[in-house]
Amino acid sequence: MMKLHRRAAPCCALTIALTAMLPLAGATNLTLKDGRTLEGRVGRISQIASDPLSPNGAAPTSVQNIMVVDDDLRRTFVSTFNLKAVNEEPPKANGRMNGIKIHQTVAIAGRRVGSVGAFLKVTPFDKFGRRAITMSTNTGPVTIIQGITEITPVWTKVEGLQTQGNPFLWDMRISTNSIPRETLHAILETNQRLSNPGDAEDYRAKIVRLFMWGGRYFEAEQELKDLLKAAKNPEDYREFSKQLSGLSTNLLLHELEQRADAGQHQFAFSMLERFAAQAPDPNRPVPGEVQQRVGEMLRAYEKEKTLGTDIIGLLDAQLALLKDDPIRYQFEPLIKQIKTDLNYNTLNRLAAFYRLHDAENLKPAQRLALAVSGWVLGSDAATEDPTIAISALQIRTLMRGYLREPSPLKRADLLKQLNSQAGFTAKLTAQIADFMKPPLDLPEKLAAPGNINGFYELSVPAAQGAAPVSYFVQLPPEYDPYRRYPTIVTLHGSNTTPEQQIEWWAGPPQGDPAKNQNRQGQATRQGYIVIAPAWSKPGQNTYEGSEAEHYAVLGCLRDACRRFAIDTDRVYLSGHSLGGNAAWDIGLSHPDLWAGVIPIVAVLDEKSFVARYTANAAKLPLYFVCGELDGDKLMRNSIHFDRYMTAPKCDATVVEYLGRGHEDFSDEIQRLFDWMGRKRRDFFPKDFACNTMRAFDNYFWYLEINEFPPNTTVDPVNDSPPPGAHALLVTGKVAVDTKGTTSNLWINAGTAKISVWLNPETVDLTHPVFINFNGKSSRAPQPRGETVLEDIRTRGDRRHPFWVKWSSFEGP
Repeated sequence: MMKLHRRAAPCCALTIALTAMLPLAGATNLTLKDGRTLEGRVGRISQIASDPLSPNGAAPTSVQNIMVVDDDLRRTFVSTFNLKAVNEEPPKANGRMNGIKIHQTVAIAGRRVGSVGAFLKVTPFDKFGRRAITMSTNTGPVTIIQGITEITPVWTKVEGLQTQGNPFLWDMRISTNSIPRETLHAILETNQRLSNPGDAEDYRAKIVRLFMWGGRYFEAEQELKDLLKAAKNPEDYREFSKQLSGLSTNLLLHELEQRADAGQHQFAFSMLERFAAQAPDPNRPVPGEVQQRVGEMLRAYEKEKTLGTDIIGLLDAQLALLKDDPIRYQFEPLIKQIKTDLNYNTLNRLAAFYRLHDAENLKPAQRLALAVSGWVLGSDAATEDPTIAISALQIRTLMRGYLREPSPLKRADLLKQLNSQAGFTAKLTAQIADFMKPPLDLPEKLAAPGNINGFYELSVPAAQGAAPVSYFVQLPPEYDPYRRYPTIVTLHGSNTTPEQQIEWWAGPPQGDPAKNQNRQGQATRQGYIVIAPAWSKPGQNTYEGSEAEHYAVLGCLRDACRRFAIDTDRVYLSGHSLGGNAAWDIGLSHPDLWAGVIPIVAVLDEKSFVARYTANAAKLPLYFVCGELDGDKLMRNSIHFDRYMTAPKCDATVVEYLGRGHEDFSDEIQRLFDWMGRKRRDFFPKDFACNTMRAFDNYFWYLEINEFPPNTTVDPVNDSPPPGAHALLVTGKVAVDTKGTTSNLWINAGTAKISVWLNPETVDLTHPVFINFNGKSSRAPQPRGETVLEDIRTRGDRRHPFWVKWSSFEGP
């Protein structure tokens, strides 16, 4: 809902005070501990939504632990605890000084837009840089005419225009990179004809620099072609052309390296070959370091391609030497699979085999045992013993059957067969699981509508007889089940769909719907899986904080982990609007699952437990995105933002876009991927402390609460907690004795009944492990293959399965 009045005083005061509290002249660079760099005018404040000029705001006696960076597009808030360095030297010129003014008749009097809700309709910018935005207000729909008044490489200023009737005063900023080149070109060309008819050449040069300083080098080259055609002396721009050519070539190389890092090797190799085959162009010289890097990448790909061909030939040769040996029939099916699945991601599994394929002291069966065991267990665990290799292969087959089997009785039979295998240990089971494909198959058909490559619709059963929960998945190009992919779980709002969430992250389908379509968004380019659950009920417009909502998100993630090659250390939870509210609460409720949480235009909901779970943010990176004019959301959220910013162990970022309201903020997507690329889940903290008050918020890293103490849980359906209810504080700490021969876990969970799950990444299981709980010390049981297997089946995490389970109510 749009409000037509001045913004609330504290937030207005922040805008005014930013100028007063920026002692650093010009722009400044902040370098954060995670490696990010923020550029703009910098200040320090004590509270995000406070008045720094008031006695209780940023007075000299206040502790100013919050850094704010204003780049004229948005304000970014970070904690001083996460600050690494401040560089007061002005960065490269790419800000206001390089802007191009666009002539518009800006409104100078009228109603001021003080709050902006969701847009009902937005028309595209026309060639004059104007558009119409229709919004809902408390008096009905209102249409506002806006015009672009300034374009810089980083941001574009859009203001309300003078119109008949009652004009609106509105200054908002959008990312220049979010405006298509064709639109910008038309606006700038029209502006030149109307405002600068006698200075066309200089104006065109400004347009080229605008795209170049904005990092849009290929588009700058297109504009440069127009400039050279119209220039009186094209030689004046020769060096400029060479500089731009070098920048665009470096950008292309960066794209190829990024695609290779994302596992899109066919794309990268094809582009490298095309790049190397191009005839030299004296007008577009390629920098020597770029040529060298392209050559290195091509040679590496060609070497691996040749190596793969050689290995397949060696496997066939060794298999032929076995003739009618019974071992041949044990190995042959897997050798066939290896030959089919051998690629850039799996070559290293056969390193031991390739290194020893011609060792004179090894027989053909031993050499093939190295290949089979290396494929099943990884090259570091490869063995030349055929008996062990065959056993590992048999165990893998039984494990896969167990993980795929829905019937408990049939699983029990498979487990009996596994226990009869001498090699069925916790260590071997974990090794096999680490190198397995996901146990469940992909659906046979792509999701409708259209034939979109890598797009699936699936469902998971709901609890208590409710309808199944559906979810959509978009895989990146060249998806390989043997490779692990970072993954985004994204939650839709009340007026959006899971499919729209997929499009926000991975881009809309492109191509002929009658044929195979592809997406070209950021998740596609950077090799992320995107999962979008249908987590809410139809027509739901408030977050309820219910078990059903949590189950819809977590159940879909667990099911996806069983079907897709998900890197469980790089799963990021996100959401827009209502979905952002849910992501904030679900993220803090299950902090051990996520590498980071990204609530976009979220606000603290009445049913949310965010206020009760502040402590849970200590090990969970958070990234909030909001709009300056999105009602009073910043004020309502600020108390929690301040807590995150002033806690030394928290890692929080808050981004506020200037003059913007309740939007999806696609402007921020590249910075979000930069942030995600720096974050990994810490699944094995040496200590943690979390609060919980819901019976389904019962798992924290290696601690599971099986039964809560009295008065420590709240039914989120109730409006208020029962008398005497309080949060349960659960803590865990790992300590090793001075000799390093014994590990101790110190657990606090009140009088709850608990289970503790351990693996070698938590404690050293080769030595005694003691669990100290409620004043008693108990020795942990020995690792078991059965424990590993059942944990993988229930949690779906093949990367970090637990080997040991200890329960307080069952004894060791």
